[in-house]
Amino acid sequence: CTVPQTHGSLGEALADDACTTIYLQPQTHPAAVSLDRDVSIVALGPGAILDGGGRDTTLRVPAGVTVELRGVDVTGGVATRGGGIDAQGHVSLIDVRVYGNQARGVTPMGAGIASTTGSLTLEGSEVHDNLLVAELREGTAYGAGVYCSECSLTLHESTSIHANRIEGIGDGQVGGAGIAILNTSFAKLDEVVIDGNSIEQHVSLGAHASGAGAVLIASAAELTNVSIRDNGVSCSCS
Repeated sequence: CTVPQTHGSLGEALADDACTTIYLQPQTHPAAVSLDRDVSIVALGPGAILDGGGRDTTLRVPAGVTVELRGVDVTGGVATRGGGIDAQGHVSLIDVRVYGNQARGVTPMGAGIASTTGSLTLEGSEVHDNLLVAELREGTAYGAGVYCSECSLTLHESTSIHANRIEGIGDGQVGGAGIAILNTSFAKLDEVVIDGNSIEQHVSLGAHASGAGAVLIASAAELTNVSIRDNGVSCSCS
């Protein structure tokens, strides 16, 4: 199944159960869709863009569903959780770029990717220039790039998490502008660069920011050949 040749849109191809692998021509494909069944989505060259259009999460993967993305760009998503990809199932990204997504709200999480209770694998992929805006009232907000809670996370083969940003407004706790690993998750990182991520706080003295590059809370991680550098926190406190 090829979009737009055999099917006019990604939504049409997903509605056809015979399309177990969907090929995307290099162009912008409107997304903001839920992947409710096992499927592989493969780019037929650079420039195959899945765009949420600022309406909702670009791709949602429910629990129990297995999805593989190859060579695509994921952008334009805006949500409270998982602006680019909101994954509760099992997701593999191979040579994928996730950028230009947002998570906004009182307790937002995972502007680029949020993975909760499932598994997430990134191979040779980039998560960059995603924005998390937290309007905190003594709450928490984590993971502008990648958020992993009760999940199994694997990043390898020169995956890069860079230039993601948290903007915190008000009291509360923020962290992990690059990556946040929380709540009994297990992460394995090999040949990964986490750099240039930042937290910018506009807060009272009751606020707290930690781990501009990465934060690990009540979880375990195995790191090999990982570079965490040039991440930073700035604060306008009153």
